[in-house]
Amino acid sequence: MKQLGNLAAAVANKQNCLLQIYDGKAIVHTGSGNERKTLYCDVWDDERISDIVEYINFGTNEPAKFS
Repeated sequence: MKQLGNLAAAVANKQNCLLQIYDGKAIVHTGSGNERKTLYCDVWDDERISDIVEYINFGTNEPAKFS
């Protein structure tokens, strides 16, 4: 949960990026069209949220999709 602020900031600074927080899940949609990706994890999973933030900010390898 500590990393949600970092995730929100990363998404806010990126074009074609949407963050949804619903029912205990953080869901990030990036890109558009055929290049659209959806990444999600539990809001309490700071390690996975950090991986998603790193992907958004630096374009590192896409983290695995997890629930």
